[in-house]
Amino acid sequence: MNDLEKTDIEDIDRHWHNYRLFVWFLRLEKKYIFFKKTMFIEKNRTPFDLFTTINKTSLGSVFVHYCNTSNKVDMLWGSIFTYVPFVGFHWYEKDLNSDYMLNLTSKWVVFLDEHNYDKFKFI
Repeated sequence: MNDLEKTDIEDIDRHWHNYRLFVWFLRLEKKYIFFKKTMFIEKNRTPFDLFTTINKTSLGSVFVHYCNTSNKVDMLWGSIFTYVPFVGFHWYEKDLNSDYMLNLTSKWVVFLDEHNYDKFKFI
């Protein structure tokens, strides 16, 4: 049994919801191809690998940008661009401006909050 199978099913649903939001957000920002390539293709990892990394991460080990919830998974997803094990690279490795990335993170957190799993799970 892998780590994801040991996880509560709600967490799996929440991860998939957040991943779909992440893809949607990246497409709106016209950054989907870049992040798909750098986070998944170049690292040879899948969304399940990302979910497992998030599940193994403690809140204390990341600078959390997403604080409008008490859900650990959502808080960690809010740090997707800022915590290297999640994003898979340092910004400077890809010549990404830190102001741009912090702005992207701020927009992501608002987007994640507006489309939060808890707001849509009963629809």
